Amino acid sequence: MPHLQLLTLGAPLLLTQSGEQVRFRTRKHFALLIRLAIEAGRKLTRDYLMDLLWPDAAAPRARHSLARH
Repeated sequence: MPHLQLLTLGAPLLLTQSGEQVRFRTRKHFALLIRLAIEAGRKLTRDYLMDLLWPDAAAPRARHSLARH
């Protein structure tokens, strides 16, 4: 299984085992990965993630955005 290194001090980076940077389509994709890594082992609800990533969006729009990410 390949190993990845997640660096969160300064600008966040995700690096492959060979040191290549993994790129994400959006910053929210990366933010979601970071949150899931930090909260490993904890169950995060859909509502929690919607509030975290789209705090100003209406629930149906935030739910749709989360489903797409």
